[in-house]
Amino acid sequence: MADWKEQLKLALDGVVSGGNFAVTGTVDGPLPEVAVRGVGKLALPIDADQANDLIFAGLPAPYGKGAKTVLDPAVRKATQFEADRVRFSDDWDATIRRVATGAATALGVSGGGASVEAHLYKLLVYEPGGHFTAHRDTEKEPGMFGTLLVQLPVAGGHTGGELSISHQQGREEFWDTEAAAAAAAGAPAAGGGNSGATGAPAGGFQQQQQPVLQYAAFYADCEHELSQVKSGLRVVLAYNLVRVQQAAVVAAAAATTAAASGDAAAASIAGPPTANSSAPSSASAVTEAVRAWEAAASSAGAGAAVQPLVTLLLAHRYTETNLDFGMLKGDDAAKVQALLECPLLDVHLVLFTKEVSGRADMYCSDGDPEEDLEYAQEMAGMDEEYFCETEVKAWVSPLFGRLRHVGGKDALGLKLEELEDSLLGGEQVFPDDLTPDMRMYVPHTGNEGPDITYWYHRALAVVWPRSRRPMLPAAVQGCLTSA
Repeated sequence: MADWKEQLKLALDGVVSGGNFAVTGTVDGPLPEVAVRGVGKLALPIDADQANDLIFAGLPAPYGKGAKTVLDPAVRKATQFEADRVRFSDDWDATIRRVATGAATALGVSGGGASVEAHLYKLLVYEPGGHFTAHRDTEKEPGMFGTLLVQLPVAGGHTGGELSISHQQGREEFWDTEAAAAAAAGAPAAGGGNSGATGAPAGGFQQQQQPVLQYAAFYADCEHELSQVKSGLRVVLAYNLVRVQQAAVVAAAAATTAAASGDAAAASIAGPPTANSSAPSSASAVTEAVRAWEAAASSAGAGAAVQPLVTLLLAHRYTETNLDFGMLKGDDAAKVQALLECPLLDVHLVLFTKEVSGRADMYCSDGDPEEDLEYAQEMAGMDEEYFCETEVKAWVSPLFGRLRHVGGKDALGLKLEELEDSLLGGEQVFPDDLTPDMRMYVPHTGNEGPDITYWYHRALAVVWPRSRRPMLPAAVQGCLTSA
């Protein structure tokens, strides 16, 4: 690796958000008054009679399976109430805003938690046997980036029901909901939990003398699983964590870029830089590495090639809808911010989608029972690949937002192979062991099938020195000066 490239990698390796992909904590303040249509006002801790009323009055909780919503207690067993059936006392609004702000800050959300709101999604009840197998939350509304779970106190608590949360980099956190339930009901807690966030964050849940509320928050792209509740009842308020001022965050990124490039007019229009700026030492280290990059290019002999750009593989999952500077998560946001603050760089975001189709290793036909088809949809692998295509789905500029596509799948004239060769860490964008973001099984019909298709989405930050713009493809140069 070139000295300048190693220097840039080390500079970015030192940039972290200070947050975690999953956090837990205790909600400060009085318990809310909660009323559920069809049940009435809940006494906290919830007693046995009201627990039975909740189970009777609610509906079985489904889960999303591709474009369908499915009821399958082998995958998810819980009772749910839609948000419009739940009401709170007025003081709860201020409390949940404070929790959402603190949780977002602890997660390392770009710009802190000031632009974050918690929108109630559902009230969930898990009785003995209740569970939810490993899954990722879909982003249910514009600006959603995470999930907040607030556990209500229940008399007697519950046993079991551990929530494990994992990130694609192989890290895993656990929420001991049993200990949290004991603490919430005012009983001594046995410990457990992970890193804290706000309200009264803790490395583990503390002993409580009065009923309190415990919560966990995590990014929506994290895989999580609730183990089976063994006894008692677990009652949870599930919230969507949503950025409600995304445009302001994007404008801040544009301001940083404009100010760095000396474009005072654009910087004035865009507004001030984001509050989640990288440490001065990190920004300085990035700038020094870029100067070394430029020096290497200047000193290269005739015909010697010094790569015109580098790429950084983002750790979190993004989609065509949510890839934006204002929607980056955790360390991704911190590292990209450090790049934006370098006055010598252009920084863009790009999303690639890979589609792979082949023969499935499980045989089902349209006439087979639905449960067989569902099993194949979940479990079938690929025997023989016959189609593979990679396509640019989004290209985002901090100044102009989403750029137009030029040339279809080779949008802006840059191909995956070129960007992958420029990765700072030497990774593969789509390694062989990558888990698909979506899969579709097509059963045997006539002389065709069964087939299976996988879709993968990966996001990159694409970076080049402004002095190297003439070395870039013409399509890219054109998009740097027009929307």
